[in-house]
Amino acid sequence: MKAILRVFTSALFIAFAVNALTASTNQVPVIQWGAPAEGLELGIRLEHVVFVVGEPIRAKILLHNLTATHIQVDASVSGGPNAVYDGYGLSVLKGTNALPSLVHRTNDPWAGGSGSARSWGIAPGEVGEHEVQLSREYDLKSQGTYMVTAFRTVPRLHGKGELEITSGRSTFRVVEPGPTASQAINASPKGEKAP
Repeated sequence: MKAILRVFTSALFIAFAVNALTASTNQVPVIQWGAPAEGLELGIRLEHVVFVVGEPIRAKILLHNLTATHIQVDASVSGGPNAVYDGYGLSVLKGTNALPSLVHRTNDPWAGGSGSARSWGIAPGEVGEHEVQLSREYDLKSQGTYMVTAFRTVPRLHGKGELEITSGRSTFRVVEPGPTASQAINASPKGEKAP
């Protein structure tokens, strides 16, 4: 029993040390904001800029209300097959190749549910957040450099049609585990702003 406890304690210590090393050396990227439009600004921020193959890759999509009034945001899907819940779409590139989504979504992800469209409010100056696990939505299991951009369709302020707003582009790398992973994490960039 003591041997099992020692092995478990050693494994737990190693896992903690690896997580502490990653957290202390892997910089958290800045929010990559897109151009403001119709009183809204869309941004994306990754949890890290370097991930080890197989590690969950999470991002936050942020919608900033730049107006002086409370706005209501519809959660309908605007991105077709590249959409994630709550009305956001994603574009993920590896090099110049667009990656297809692993999950095909319909225009109403809550069909069969309560039957009412979901929405939420954002107060003036506030930011609404949505977290997405990119590694569930896209095949990110091979090493390389990836770029992700978020988008959504919003109604125009004066009720005449819709407009698609886009975040800035955030860049991240996926590396193989091992000594080179620590070097990549230590030398990681903070992401880049879309041109």
